[in-house]
Amino acid sequence: MYDSCLTATLAPQRSLRGAILNKSTTNTFNIMTFDRAQLVEDYIQQLIEGMDYKTMECLVYDTLKDNLSDYTDEQLITEVEEYNPELLQDVPVA
Repeated sequence: MYDSCLTATLAPQRSLRGAILNKSTTNTFNIMTFDRAQLVEDYIQQLIEGMDYKTMECLVYDTLKDNLSDYTDEQLITEVEEYNPELLQDVPVA
């Protein structure tokens, strides 16, 4: 249905709102003093704000596919049984 389509659609953003970063005199970020949680939050917000609907759909698809690929067969069947049992109606389970 979908291929991985995010590589070409997600571009780095120019600024990060509210990130608390301390620059050293060499104009590089001091890794010991920045607020990682805030940087992650700001980066996620920037990515989301810069996405159109199709890009967001691709991101959701790729994320779900990656997460589900780590499931064992039993975990996958259990999850599908819980949320979409109709998908298993015609599937023989060994």
